[in-house]
Amino acid sequence: MRIAVPTENGRIAAQLGQAKEFTVVTVSEDGKGFQKETVPAPGDGTIAAVKLLAEQKADVLICGTLGLMARSAFEMIEIELVPGCEGDADTAITRYLAGEAQGDPSILQVEIEMDENDPMQCMHDCAKCAGCGADMPIPEAVKKHIPEV
Repeated sequence: MRIAVPTENGRIAAQLGQAKEFTVVTVSEDGKGFQKETVPAPGDGTIAAVKLLAEQKADVLICGTLGLMARSAFEMIEIELVPGCEGDADTAITRYLAGEAQGDPSILQVEIEMDENDPMQCMHDCAKCAGCGADMPIPEAVKKHIPEV
């Protein structure tokens, strides 16, 4: 199991997309051993965080506030979410492994999330993208962000 936490100086970052680094803990299958590493965030924004955690093969994300777009993206790639957490990252990971309840699953950042890598705010979900099945022209600046299917 791989647990990821957006961090700043060992503490859970308040906002996922603004984290400078992620603490990633790999727990052995028997639950007795673990390896901890700090991974620099590849940039600001939700898309960068989603890509990083997908590449890191994270199973769990312990975090502070979480926007609707991020929540949808992480649910699509089947990462378990533990939002609404704060404080020391190591303590939060230990509490998760002990099965203790923490955070607040209803915490969502409801404002519009702007991500320069996803100008249409569709998270590259073809069902939401104006470029899929629509008869309207797609701006060239947007086309480079739409994956080929």
